[in-house]
Amino acid sequence: MVEKMFIPNHNQKQLAALLFTPARRHENTPLIIFCHGFTGSKEGRGKALELAEMLISHHYACLLFDFSGHGESQGEFENITLSGQIADLNSVIAYSHQLGWRKIITLGRSFGGTTVLFHAANQIGLCGVCAWAAPARVYELFAGFTDCDLETLVDPNEKIELAGDEGIVYVKKALFTDLKKYNYQTSACNMPDIPVLLIHGTHDSVVPLQEAYLWQEALGKKASLVVISQGDHQFSQHYQLVWQEFINWLQVHFPA
Repeated sequence: MVEKMFIPNHNQKQLAALLFTPARRHENTPLIIFCHGFTGSKEGRGKALELAEMLISHHYACLLFDFSGHGESQGEFENITLSGQIADLNSVIAYSHQLGWRKIITLGRSFGGTTVLFHAANQIGLCGVCAWAAPARVYELFAGFTDCDLETLVDPNEKIELAGDEGIVYVKKALFTDLKKYNYQTSACNMPDIPVLLIHGTHDSVVPLQEAYLWQEALGKKASLVVISQGDHQFSQHYQLVWQEFINWLQVHFPA
């Protein structure tokens, strides 16, 4: 079953979401909350929808949603910050609890992966985290996509042009000010003792594989890392392998 819904966030903006529920649901059915990447959407160009269908075929529920300013959700993309995405995720988790879901695992891709990893610090009640191609040194990564001298900009509303694989987008200086507050080592130390799965490709030209090793080292025994040989940032030719690795991990730690 698929249900479309709108979830109010901390700013009372409506976040568009799709909830996929397996036919065989019980009170301990795990719910996977998926967080899309930078400039992405809940549908993931169709791939996230396919993944959700695969998850319910294995008796897992899945909730896909658009962050503020993305897809069908309210808000402006240029106002994106990591703190804002973490707050959106908190709103989605709280709403999921209201719907009766108790066993929640977060899954994120790229910047969504960074979001779920930083979000998990100091969280109580979260069961597990999985991140695909997630940067650790997120400020440095984003700074590499602009020619602006970020240190000379003081106006938080100053528009900054970012150039990447998806073309040119505009964000505000506030994004970079916010990113500077986050340290992956501190967040890893503050993460509860829950299973973490990291998946990264050897040929990721957007987020280098070294970022996954940094997360793995900081997380220690909590984390396992799967390296996809020849895998690019989108796992274009390897996405089914990534999905299977994720399903295998779920079945070990969170049998449905």
